[in-house]
Amino acid sequence: MKNLLITISLFLILTTSLFAQLEKGSWIGGVNGSFGFGGRSSSSRILTWSFNPYTMYLVSKNLAVGIEMDNGFTHYKGSYQDGAEAYLQKGMYYRLQLAPAVRKYFGDGKVRPFVGLSTGLIMEHMRGYSSYDDRTYTETGYGFYIAPQAGVSWCINDKVFMDLKASYNLMDTYFGAGYNTLDIKIGVGFKIGK
Repeated sequence: MKNLLITISLFLILTTSLFAQLEKGSWIGGVNGSFGFGGRSSSSRILTWSFNPYTMYLVSKNLAVGIEMDNGFTHYKGSYQDGAEAYLQKGMYYRLQLAPAVRKYFGDGKVRPFVGLSTGLIMEHMRGYSSYDDRTYTETGYGFYIAPQAGVSWCINDKVFMDLKASYNLMDTYFGAGYNTLDIKIGVGFKIGK
């Protein structure tokens, strides 16, 4: 047991003493995501999750441009009252955001804050059922969005880092004016190259 603790301690010291240098000509990529659940009351349930890969090229030190693909999923089920009548509503909602993105990192240490911007196309697909009018519905639509980002990367070693990112949907033409969301995601990234 003592040897295992010493080995783990040495591994942590060695891997955290090296910092990824984000130099021109390197590539970074990774995946982040989120998970959530909730509902209005005990009669409704909402489950959401996202899986979001990205890849970026460093055009200069600490400045990366690339592409992000946000995949968001929502499943909902609930029973609702309309006067004396109760009805069931359930469905699935999928949102794909495919976009060019830019990130500016600050500093050279183990912990690096960053700001960024993602903007591009949205594809929305919704499928569900409502017993209120005994109807199954399907809808697909497209839009455009702009989302500023802020976050922090923690370098585990020279090639691996953890990300914590918040993005705010400043504009979303699919849902229209007034629809703004704040997304917080956590993930892992990798540096390839120099």
